[in-house]
Amino acid sequence: MPLPAAAYALPATDRCHVGTFVKTTAPQIIEILAGAGLDFAVLDAEHAPWDRGSLDTALLAGRAAGLPLFVRVPDGSAGTVLSALDLGACGLLAPHVDSAEQARDVVANARYVGGRRGYSGSRGAGQTDCGSRSSAPRRSQGEFRVQTVWSDSGRCCSRT
Repeated sequence: MPLPAAAYALPATDRCHVGTFVKTTAPQIIEILAGAGLDFAVLDAEHAPWDRGSLDTALLAGRAAGLPLFVRVPDGSAGTVLSALDLGACGLLAPHVDSAEQARDVVANARYVGGRRGYSGSRGAGQTDCGSRSSAPRRSQGEFRVQTVWSDSGRCCSRT
C-alpha cells in the first residue's frame, strides 16, 4: 500500500532537520540512509550521474523506506522541473537563479494552479496517494518545496 502524501514529507517540528546529498545512484544507498534515521536526502542531479531512470528508482526506494527525497535539478526549465516532480520528488533545489523573476519561473514550472505544470497521472501527481485527477492540482499547492540557489551572490530563498 502506498504511503499517503503526508507520510512522505518532512515532519512539522521546531527541531532542525538532518539530511545529506546523494551522488551515488544505487537505490540501496537510499535504504541505508533511511535506516540511519535521516529526515531527508537530496539527489544531486546537477553534479552526479542521475538520469531519469535512476531518479525514478531512487524516488521509489525513498517512498518505500519513508525517506523524503528532494532533487537538485541541473536547471529550472519546465521539462527538468516537471520530470523530477512527476517521478515523485518531495521538492526541488534549483541552482543558477539570478533574479526574483527566474525564481518565480521555477515555482510556476512546479505548480498546477497558477503555474505551468500539466497533469500526467503519475506517481508525482498523487495517483498513488489515493489522489485523483481532480484533486491533484489542489493538493499540489503547498505539498512541495522549491529552494532556489542564487548564483550571483550565493543567496538562497525558499518558496512553498
